[in-house]
Amino acid sequence: NTDVKVTTRLYTICIDNWAKVGGIEAADRAQQIHDGLVAKSSETGDDLIAPSTVSYNALLNAWSKSKSPNSPDRAEKIISEMIDRGVGPDVVSFTAAIDCVAKSGRSQAGDEGLRLFRQCEALALQALENGRSSESLELQPNMYTYSALANAIAKSTDEDAPQKAEALLEEMKQKSREGDWKLIPTVVLYNSVINAFVRKKGPGTAQKATQIFDRMIEDGIEPDSLSWKLVTTAWAHSDDEGAIEKAEEILLRSEKWALAKMKEIEQTSALSRHRVRLDRDAYNTVLNSFSRAQECDDAAQRALAILRRMTDLADAGLKGLRPNVYSWNSVLNTISRTREPGIAAKAESVIGYMIREGGVMPDRFSFTAVLNTYQRNPEQGSAARADAIVRQMQRLYLAGGIKDPPDVYHLTILLTCWAKSRERIAARRCKQIMNYMLQQWRAGNEKIKPNTRAYNAVIESHARSKDVEEAEALLDHLISASAEDPSLSPDAFSFRSVIAAWTRSRRRDAGRRAVAVLDKYLNFLPESVDSKPFALIIEWFSKRKDQPDSAMMAETLLDRMVALYEQNSHHQMVPSPYAFINVINAHATSRQQNSGKAAERVYDTMLNFSGRHGLSRRQNVIVSNAVISALATSGERDAGERAESILNDLAAGCTANADSYQGVIIAWAKSRRPGKAQRAYRILHRMIDDFEGGNRNCRPTVPVYTAVINAAAFSNGNRKEEQEAFEIATNTLNELYNCTYCDANSATMGTFIKACGRLEVPTDVLLEKSLEETFRKACRLGIVDRFVLIQMYWSCPDGLYKKLLGDLIPGDGPEKVKIDAHLIPEEWRRNVREAKAPY
Repeated sequence: NTDVKVTTRLYTICIDNWAKVGGIEAADRAQQIHDGLVAKSSETGDDLIAPSTVSYNALLNAWSKSKSPNSPDRAEKIISEMIDRGVGPDVVSFTAAIDCVAKSGRSQAGDEGLRLFRQCEALALQALENGRSSESLELQPNMYTYSALANAIAKSTDEDAPQKAEALLEEMKQKSREGDWKLIPTVVLYNSVINAFVRKKGPGTAQKATQIFDRMIEDGIEPDSLSWKLVTTAWAHSDDEGAIEKAEEILLRSEKWALAKMKEIEQTSALSRHRVRLDRDAYNTVLNSFSRAQECDDAAQRALAILRRMTDLADAGLKGLRPNVYSWNSVLNTISRTREPGIAAKAESVIGYMIREGGVMPDRFSFTAVLNTYQRNPEQGSAARADAIVRQMQRLYLAGGIKDPPDVYHLTILLTCWAKSRERIAARRCKQIMNYMLQQWRAGNEKIKPNTRAYNAVIESHARSKDVEEAEALLDHLISASAEDPSLSPDAFSFRSVIAAWTRSRRRDAGRRAVAVLDKYLNFLPESVDSKPFALIIEWFSKRKDQPDSAMMAETLLDRMVALYEQNSHHQMVPSPYAFINVINAHATSRQQNSGKAAERVYDTMLNFSGRHGLSRRQNVIVSNAVISALATSGERDAGERAESILNDLAAGCTANADSYQGVIIAWAKSRRPGKAQRAYRILHRMIDDFEGGNRNCRPTVPVYTAVINAAAFSNGNRKEEQEAFEIATNTLNELYNCTYCDANSATMGTFIKACGRLEVPTDVLLEKSLEETFRKACRLGIVDRFVLIQMYWSCPDGLYKKLLGDLIPGDGPEKVKIDAHLIPEEWRRNVREAKAPY
């Protein structure tokens, strides 16, 4: 149309319309139009179509609304072009350029925005110095410029972004105090500063965001919905103590504020309607914080209370607060992390209400949360309920109610529920579910393809049902299948589950079967093998007294652990002291010849291993006591001396305890050395001296005194040695009577009576006196039991036996008969604790 004169204004209107469209394509089109304006101006020299500050600003606005990551570069290029062409940029130009930076998502947005801001200030100062005051005024940063810069800083990833934003706020406030009333901070600027602290998510940032919020109110600036939402979010995302409670408090305050403002808004308010509303996202953020809470016993109840409040407010007319699927899922996730009886039923009732009356259909994550609740809170029947939930999900999908059917994740959780259920049908049901998954996958449903975790659940179900053969067969299937499909590679749990199942088995070959699985583990996943599988198998062998080679099998495994650790490829396999203890105990209970020497060999292996690898060589008292115990049961002639040598090392390091001393005394008691009673008695007094010297771990106990008396009772030698042993037994018993921290018991009395019967007592009078005094003392103490009565039967002369127990012997029977403990007076056995003889 030749009647229409094309001017810069028409170009600008066109550019501005594309800016309103938004997006990268619209910005590119606006750029093309402006480039055409520049070209036409250069071609014609017509001043009416020359690019102007307004046209450039429209173009900058288009790039600002594009949210392109390259928009800051475009903006800086446009600013430079304006300066080069003599088209002076103004504050609007720089504000739009800074806004480009803020919306670009760049990590250094704060620094880039600040550079543009300072450039604007520098140009304003330069114009003023050159006498162009009106141009200088047009370049003075205004509240929109400050707000854009604060937004850019808030969205950057600079470590000190919050501090920069706060400094910018103070700079603006200072200028307003100096007379520039146009720079009074607005709620938009305050929100950007608060947002900088919210995005930082560090210790104390929520508190700082709240302080900025409070300062805004003190400065007379009315907060808006975004202000409340930001502070609520800051606390909801915080790990500070009491953060969730603070988020709840601020959410409730914002609720009261909004409801009050809504009543006033029809009359008068400092805020426009769109700035006074309740934000569902704020509620959802708090709900989500409950689902992440680690220590919040009532999290589920509080989350449900917020959900009910949202529903009530929505019913009252605030439609935007109606809980959405994210709201419901956050509550369900919170419930799923709660450990309390009946919580799974509550999760199921919530999803049921959601379907019936919540106005929102659940999604795959909703059902996942309910299934997780059953998985984490296994109760009677929980697996069957989880099964019903999956079937309900399938029905809803087929009916078109939900978008997704159950997938491998849902069915894997279901398999785990069954595996943990201990139900008799668990393994069978797991097998049925796995067959269904395989059938669906082969029919083309890739989302239901079984993975390693699904197989692990089935393996665990068979392992728990004691069908270890089937569990191992599934493991072997995974190993072979992984050659073609790496997603089916067995993991550490696969192997450990089968190994643990074999070690729980009572089969005689279970230990060797566990070793075979361990070999597969080492071949397939050597980098993930640690000491735990070895420890389980070693412990199994240590308890098998019915297998002659169990101790050597345990020691062989221990040696393998040490060797693998020393190959520098299995540092996670460092043997624990308990592995050595179990091997030592295996030798101690093996009843094999030289079992004591074998225990000492293992002990030396531990000390040498620790020394080679710079580990602590401090003698572990538990391991040392295990060796002492092994020596005590070995029956080796010099076991007492060797046990006492270990005690000497422990005592030197001040680590000996009561078990150490008792073990050595028992070792002496069971040895065949002459003078063992004297050696045991001396150990007892060493123990007393050690205790009274400050070692509170070696307080003498009744079993220790009893063990000394037992050592005396089994002293076999000439007349003199037996008489000395009897004297030691008598002295030990008397010392126990006078002891202030333990009292004699049935075992002590019975063992002393045994000593009277076995040893050569100097005179018959002394024998009968000792027996009578001991028995009557036992009666007074109420500690006469079957062991005491049996020792009286074998040790008492007939006359004394009838004298002491004659009232319990039938008149027409023999003079000496065994008497059942239940026939004696209740007063004699009132304090009996032992169920069997101690030795």
